[in-house]
Amino acid sequence: MQEFTVAVEKIKRHEFIKKADAIVEHYPFGKEDHRIVPRFWIGIESLFANMILKKKKDPTIEEIKSLLCLKQDQPGWVLLSKGSNVKLLGRGDEMLATAVDFELWKDKVLERAGFDVAFKEYYERKRRDFPTQCAHMQLANYPSNILDPINCPDQTCGRSMEIESVSYKCCHGHSHKAEVPAESGVVKIEKKYSP
Repeated sequence: MQEFTVAVEKIKRHEFIKKADAIVEHYPFGKEDHRIVPRFWIGIESLFANMILKKKKDPTIEEIKSLLCLKQDQPGWVLLSKGSNVKLLGRGDEMLATAVDFELWKDKVLERAGFDVAFKEYYERKRRDFPTQCAHMQLANYPSNILDPINCPDQTCGRSMEIESVSYKCCHGHSHKAEVPAESGVVKIEKKYSP
């Protein structure tokens, strides 16, 4: 988090940001009040459960699924928005690498439609340098009558996630279990009983 803060502060003061008349703000979620974090996740999980129950699908469900998968990531997560519009949601290490490399893509801020577009374009290229990781989604207080298959929120994958109790997992076509073919897209629902 400290490295990301330093990188963003450098970007904010950069002359290209001033020329583009862009305002870059950084808000470290939960730093001011750690109590807000659990309430935030409870709200996101409840919103997700409500969206699953609806017959009409909401397009924001993909962003919510992505966020729930990123909750499990150790390098953290970063949300890039322009006003109230989410432009990009990604893993902390990939976002940090993008911010640190600002000198390599700064010209695009003036050439493209702004900071958010240039950031997203470079991020999409930069994330290819990172190993693909399985997407995990664990839901607390999840209604057991909503065990529906969920597709992976990663735009490059989209396969069905494995359901493990109320924990969803997708390895983007690669499996760590020999009995599941890599391209199967099979959803496994396992019921685990404790003796």
